[in-house]
Amino acid sequence: MKLFLKKSKIPDERIAHTKNKIYNEAYYLMVLLCLVFSSINYQIYRYNMILFSGIIIVTIPSLYIYIKSIIIGLYSDEVEVHDRNNKMSISYKSMILGIIFGLFMSLFFGVRSSLLYAHNMKQHIVYFIIVFLACLAMYVPFFLTLIMTPHFIGQFISKKINSKNKDDDLE
Repeated sequence: MKLFLKKSKIPDERIAHTKNKIYNEAYYLMVLLCLVFSSINYQIYRYNMILFSGIIIVTIPSLYIYIKSIIIGLYSDEVEVHDRNNKMSISYKSMILGIIFGLFMSLFFGVRSSLLYAHNMKQHIVYFIIVFLACLAMYVPFFLTLIMTPHFIGQFISKKINSKNKDDDLE
């Protein structure tokens, strides 16, 4: 029953310190965005765009943390530490996540079109299979690209910045 026991991993202090700085900056950015969008919703839209502003408030700090960790060169270090401490690499997890999203979208659209447009059992099966396979051919590569491309680009840029910083330190 070691299901709920968590291994105590010793984090890299430089990574933890730099991430805390980034999170602090992201927190202030998020507070500023909350104030701006709240005032805009109150003054102009009368709270009609609450969902849109909420999505923006959640997305922008996350993108900021991701981009800032790449610019500093921290992302490749995080990936290296994660891959060293875990059985599955981040690349493999990203690939599995893209495949799962693609499968769920394909199942959703297959079942939806089967229920909406079919009139008998044979049509249900045929519509489901056709739409499921078509969506599978579209959404799995789409989500694989959408999820894995930022990871690989971020890792490449972060490694380049790290090597540049190491070269600067040696001089």
